[in-house]
Amino acid sequence: MEPQNKARQLVRMIRIVAQKHDIQLTSISHNWILKLSKNKTSKHIFGYNFELNSATAKEIADDKSATADLLNMTNIPVAEYHLFLNPYLHKYIDQQGNWQKILACAEQLGYPLICKTAKGTGGNNVFKINSIVILEDVIHKLFAKYQAICLSPFYAIKNEYRIIVLDGEVMLVYSKQIPHLTGNGKSTILQLLTQYLSDTPLSEDVAQFIAKLELPTNHILPTNKHLPLNWKHNLGKGAKPVLVADNTLKQRLSDLALQAAKAINITFASVDLIETMDGQLRVLEINAGIMTENFVRNLPEQYDTILAIYEKAVLKMLNLEG
Repeated sequence: MEPQNKARQLVRMIRIVAQKHDIQLTSISHNWILKLSKNKTSKHIFGYNFELNSATAKEIADDKSATADLLNMTNIPVAEYHLFLNPYLHKYIDQQGNWQKILACAEQLGYPLICKTAKGTGGNNVFKINSIVILEDVIHKLFAKYQAICLSPFYAIKNEYRIIVLDGEVMLVYSKQIPHLTGNGKSTILQLLTQYLSDTPLSEDVAQFIAKLELPTNHILPTNKHLPLNWKHNLGKGAKPVLVADNTLKQRLSDLALQAAKAINITFASVDLIETMDGQLRVLEINAGIMTENFVRNLPEQYDTILAIYEKAVLKMLNLEG
């Protein structure tokens, strides 16, 4: 009996694509591996990774520091990353070790700064650091599990965007808007929070952010003043997707995303860009896995858009285009 994973939109969509194009679909490992076969050709989808990218391109995309180094070489604006290897990799670290270099880097970047694993997705293992003692604590915890970390500046982000690209073509462009309260000049923060929580499930990240709000809960938020409830723009952390309608902006985002994808020779990817308060665009990271679960959950009317993207990827993968 074939195991079913009913939680993933991708699995249901791939079934639809396979049936439409008479592709044999075999599910392995509780639908985590999907084997697609037609005309004596077989390809695979592993998790959210399609067999379209080279192993090298995937490894580069998975490593934020490696991506940044390659983009810097081609003069593509990219977020700043400083890589530090786990001390157990001492063969690759000079005999002075990491700690003094980490402290020097942190002093150069200034606080707050970002500490994250070199590899990771979904905003997990990403920390905003406000002091040396917190930095030391976080680094010890990350090095207990991971082989490399990165330090980055804490950018004042105006907007964050995701662009899905496939074989040199932009498939989808949207922004990721973090949850926030909007003042009306009458209600206190507590009253606005109460209203917000009556309409929106409370995520762990938002709960932690609320607990650390510096403004008193009886503070009245001015009219149209936004109070963010998170600093992470990940959809899995409570951010909401909004399609980019401005054609001029969409073209700017698309051009930069395509340049970034070409620089690391990746075929199917989602490119995350940040817009800083001064209007500058930078590549934040490139993702080889195309996960759209939260996007479809928030914008169910875009189901057919995502289905068409996956369909085009499958047809390209099996050389069934045209």
